[in-house]
Amino acid sequence: MDNRSIGFFDSGVGGLSVLKVSLGEIPRESYIYYGDTLRMPYGVRSREDIERYTCQAMEFFRSKNVKMAVIACNTATCYGIKKARELFDFPIFGVVEPAVKESLHKSKSKKVALLATEGTVNSGVYDKFFESYSSNIHIKEIGCPDLVLAIENGDLRDEVIVPVINKYLDKFEDFEYDALILGCTHFPIVENTFKRILAKFDRKVQLVDPAEITINELKEYLENHDMLGDHDEESIDFYVSSHKEKFKSTLEKLISVNDYKISLSEKVLD
Repeated sequence: MDNRSIGFFDSGVGGLSVLKVSLGEIPRESYIYYGDTLRMPYGVRSREDIERYTCQAMEFFRSKNVKMAVIACNTATCYGIKKARELFDFPIFGVVEPAVKESLHKSKSKKVALLATEGTVNSGVYDKFFESYSSNIHIKEIGCPDLVLAIENGDLRDEVIVPVINKYLDKFEDFEYDALILGCTHFPIVENTFKRILAKFDRKVQLVDPAEITINELKEYLENHDMLGDHDEESIDFYVSSHKEKFKSTLEKLISVNDYKISLSEKVLD
């Protein structure tokens, strides 16, 4: 048993989609969530900046004595996880490789579409992972900065989100994919909207949400290393670098945290 907290890090609210899965799958834990809302979106930042921000977040988690951390952000996983794993001695999980594994399982045509941040697309990390697992996969990647910002702003109404999603899906043109990776953890927040849009396609498209398989791997690690928590009072400490009230509003729309002891603070990392 290990009652230390699990850290979750994202550029903003997107990592809440991963945390939500963890709350359902791994009970009796305490969590620390850091959202770098001051410096988001990460998709337009340089490789060096994202690596530095990621390591700052991991240093913050180390100061909180976490037992492990999840980089619940595709862009930060692409640019920051390698360095973070070199610097810190607690287990650090990312969301990219799990998404690749799941899409290989779900795709029959071996044509996979990826919606992500521009930073994730430009990193080429998804391509490298696909090449390491399979030589006959065709992947087409689209960067979606406007969708990231729309979700981060917290207005999730169809009249706001649907046109933005359609704009990016149209860019796949005649690429007949049968698996679509939601390659930014913001995107599963509007997964049901994606499902309604894709239901109108003339072929079946499987959505790939990295959160589920990431948390499955996390849970398996905790079980195998006797690190599961056993808290009588579960807690989540939220930290954001700015816009605390906007974050709180989005949090309340996305996750039911009534059974948890909650705190929310602003903290800028440097």
